[in-house]
Amino acid sequence: MKIWVLRHGEAQAQAATDAERELTHHGRMQVQAQARRWGAHMAPTHIWVSPFVRAQQTAAVWSDALITLPDVTPATVDWLMPEAAVSQVVDQLSLCDEGSEILLVSHQPLVSELVAYFTGEAAWACSMGTAYLAELTLPLAARGLADHHAIHAPNLSEL
Repeated sequence: MKIWVLRHGEAQAQAATDAERELTHHGRMQVQAQARRWGAHMAPTHIWVSPFVRAQQTAAVWSDALITLPDVTPATVDWLMPEAAVSQVVDQLSLCDEGSEILLVSHQPLVSELVAYFTGEAAWACSMGTAYLAELTLPLAARGLADHHAIHAPNLSEL
């Protein structure tokens, strides 16, 4: 199983509610850079996205930046909201086939907690800035089983 964990791009500091915060121009550029760099390395069978505006915009910017679109429609799921429990995500991922490739678009603290869970590392060691992308390979969705992992920061010079 391959899991890509993408934190949304930089967002506005304030909005009427946290859920309504939108990406800034810089945030859109961050996501475009990541999509152009890593999108060709992905063949997702599932794309799951938090319902918050900035995550939805991140997924849309990601798709717009790809040369070839994956043959899968992103699904909006409540279990990727910022304060969701890691166990909720693990429960959903455990329903996927071993050969699945999954893109999750979410928020802090959940993204760092997920990477820490799958790698067996401390959450502080898996800190993910805006538009950071974690790449995890594991036999199944369980604690500490990632046999390959990397965390990729956006590089705006690639635009």
